[in-house]
Amino acid sequence: MRKAKFALQMKRAIEWYIKGSYHCDKCPFCWGGEYCPGCDDYDDAGCYIRGDLYDTCRLIPPVRFILGWGKRKKARYYDNHEYDDFGEFFDKEEVNRAEFERLLSEWLNGYEIVWRGNDGENHPIDKRLHIQMEAWRIRDGYDEFAHPFQPKKSIASLWASVIKETCHRLVMVFKPYFCE
Repeated sequence: MRKAKFALQMKRAIEWYIKGSYHCDKCPFCWGGEYCPGCDDYDDAGCYIRGDLYDTCRLIPPVRFILGWGKRKKARYYDNHEYDDFGEFFDKEEVNRAEFERLLSEWLNGYEIVWRGNDGENHPIDKRLHIQMEAWRIRDGYDEFAHPFQPKKSIASLWASVIKETCHRLVMVFKPYFCE
């Protein structure tokens, strides 16, 4: 009885892994696509282990787990932290936009923008057209505010930033495996 059960398990293993039956729909390391439960777009399907879906995946479960666990955890970590620091970025962009609008209104303050037609009469013109003609002045004032001149750093501060960045990269290699 025990030999028959083992023989049946071996037959299933040969059918599944050696002959290469397609089983990405049951694989925990597959994302997206029609072959994954709850997914409806095959174009966005993929595998945490291989990247793309293959017709046959012959990785046995222990090897599949060893190869896929860390890659899946790392991918999920980066998906969860995709929008970190977005608030700070948005606040900085909002300050830059407000300064740009202030410079623009300050520069155009007091101007009456007109154009002289063929009949010799002055006709009012849209300020946007004038802004397009003089855009370099507006961009120059904006760039001076948004990207101020940074003097060269000393060698000691450059080395300190290199060491800090190296340590940060080392931490980021292991952080996805231990943080949620």
